[in-house]
Amino acid sequence: MKSSSISVLDKQLTTPQFVQEPYPIYRQLREVDPVHWSDAWQCWLLTRYDDVAETMRDFRSFSNVGTTTRYLDQLPPESLDKVRPLYEHFTSGQSRLDPPDHARVRAVTSKAFTPRVVEAMRPRIEQIVDELIDSVSSTGRIDLIGDFANPLPAMVVADMFGFPQEDRAAFKAWSDRIAAFHGTGRADLATVERSQEALLEARAWLGALIDQRRKQPCDDLLSRLANAQEKGTRLSEAELFSTCVTFMIGGHETTTNLIGNGMFALLQRPDQVQDLRGNPQLIGSAVEEMLRYDAPSQRAHRIAAREIDLRGQTIRKGEFVQQVLAAANRDPDEFDRPDEFNIHRRDNGHVSFGIGTHFCPGAPLARLEAQIAIPALLRRLPNLRLAEDAAIEYGPNNFFRGLTALPLEFDVA
Repeated sequence: MKSSSISVLDKQLTTPQFVQEPYPIYRQLREVDPVHWSDAWQCWLLTRYDDVAETMRDFRSFSNVGTTTRYLDQLPPESLDKVRPLYEHFTSGQSRLDPPDHARVRAVTSKAFTPRVVEAMRPRIEQIVDELIDSVSSTGRIDLIGDFANPLPAMVVADMFGFPQEDRAAFKAWSDRIAAFHGTGRADLATVERSQEALLEARAWLGALIDQRRKQPCDDLLSRLANAQEKGTRLSEAELFSTCVTFMIGGHETTTNLIGNGMFALLQRPDQVQDLRGNPQLIGSAVEEMLRYDAPSQRAHRIAAREIDLRGQTIRKGEFVQQVLAAANRDPDEFDRPDEFNIHRRDNGHVSFGIGTHFCPGAPLARLEAQIAIPALLRRLPNLRLAEDAAIEYGPNNFFRGLTALPLEFDVA
């Protein structure tokens, strides 16, 4: 492909059409320019599976430090001064550290996601799922996003952290607004300012809860984080707030998008719906295929820690690199018939939760929520199907890919 054609392709990254259907663009980049310098986003985009996996494992060459603030560095200096609190917030926290600091913080948070701890949450997740389904079971209609996929992880996160359930709508809204600024490809001052406003509100709310937990600890994750001592060192205030906000955002977005995107893909294939209804043991491979086929988080990001030659391109030290997880998940060199959705797929080594040191610690919980939720929806809502008037639209955040709504209909006995 000529450079002029690649330039046209690059410009499509900023269009509404890309947000709604990114996979044709990913495919073209993977085929003709797999290590692509994007003028639109001012970063390198890696779209082949091998490159994504290798660079995510190599934290010495591809650093997590400074990745989120790199979005903000695109702003003019006078604008950047207006959002200094947001900038400083995103210089710390588990997801923005490399070893050995990353290992120190992760040693605290990973205890919340051991197999034993996650499995112990099963009864409560089952209860929440049943309650949400009960609320619509007599109506014959459900917006899977608003009525189910949004509140489910919000309620689970609230339970895990010990947040007041009555505040979950507020921290869901804060999470959405905080995450919005790096879902635009390039930083936009108006969006960044809204993200900062939400961050400051969330920090004030969290600060009061943290003070309370230090005086009166409870059996919840917030108490453990607030009072954690790892190798004799308590998490700094910046690390504590950043880690809590990261889990608030990730705990919502990943599970909401997994259930929404996954069910949308599944319900378009009635034969696979029947397969799953008839063989509930397929739910494990079905959820992995949902993660692969339409990844809830589309990209990861790193900073080049040294000069690197990759597929004939030179990535210079300090340049921003984004690994396109969703493109890697459809690489035909790794997956047979990658553009087909197949709940029977075996050896599904997708990278939707990352890989290596920064593998998502909340992955076991997201998987469990989906593995409980999806069979319950199919079992309890007979003949569940897309509503005839369904208008399908994805949200504007191109980092977290998720539907704004998913209207479904079902038979009422």
